[in-house]
Amino acid sequence: MAVIYLKHPVHGAKVAIGEEEALADEKKGWTRYDVGALLTPKNVDNSLTPAPVSAAPREAPVWESKQEEVPQRRTRRRKEQTV
Repeated sequence: MAVIYLKHPVHGAKVAIGEEEALADEKKGWTRYDVGALLTPKNVDNSLTPAPVSAAPREAPVWESKQEEVPQRRTRRRKEQTV
């Protein structure tokens, strides 16, 4: 089974799964293109790329282990009983 990539100025892109389908689509205005050609860069100017930065080893952050104080339970003060 052949996979043929086609594009159309109005309808976008599609994949034909056979030569007969691709030929019929070409009669309707579709054109073939190579997907691999889209993935390879053309005329790349490498002078604009920054120099690689040396990767210095990072130190792991040190977390201080503080023992958290247990909060005191807040309660309402009892009213003094009058006897």
